[in-house]
Amino acid sequence: FLRRVKQRQENVNFTALNWVGETFLGLGAGVDPGGKEPPAEAVNYYKQAYDTYAEILKRMKDDPQFAPSGVDTALKLRVAECLRGLNKHDRSMELLAAILRQNERRVDIQITAAETYQDWGEQEPAYFEKAISGGMPENGRNLVWGWAGIARRVAPQMGPDAKGARYSDTFHQARYNLAASRVKLAMTERGDRKLATLRQAKRDITAIYRLY
Repeated sequence: FLRRVKQRQENVNFTALNWVGETFLGLGAGVDPGGKEPPAEAVNYYKQAYDTYAEILKRMKDDPQFAPSGVDTALKLRVAECLRGLNKHDRSMELLAAILRQNERRVDIQITAAETYQDWGEQEPAYFEKAISGGMPENGRNLVWGWAGIARRVAPQMGPDAKGARYSDTFHQARYNLAASRVKLAMTERGDRKLATLRQAKRDITAIYRLY
């Protein structure tokens, strides 16, 4: 059904195509358990989503009136998520970095970038460290904050109101994934180095437990 909708080319508007892309991406994530290699079914869905978003971006280029103004960043974010699902982490990070250079304080993009590094770590464990501490150094600092940087920056915004609650959720998401990345990194290490990384993960968890 989704393919038939997409194939109706000239009769399909932005809303319908965007819905097709979102649905394919959701289907891919729903059958992807994570790990080194996504299952073939997930790969198929991610490819369908990627092709749909590529079609939207092409039509936007050909017809500036095709889509509402201001959707470019959201579409590029979805393309980056498709690429991550297809294990094309380098291309995904290039897209995310381009967005962050326009607005480094987009916390949602920072979260996606940290998730991408963390997922990349399943293939190359060194990227777990970038998921934790950030990466892409520019002008003496990291463009991508990493989980530690995200938690540190949103912590002052936490509070009892709705906005504060949103930042609270982001803070705990970041702190959880910081510890999870350390544990996954430790599982690729040996001896004293492995023990040290596990102890640090334990400290990360117990510190938050004591505070919250």
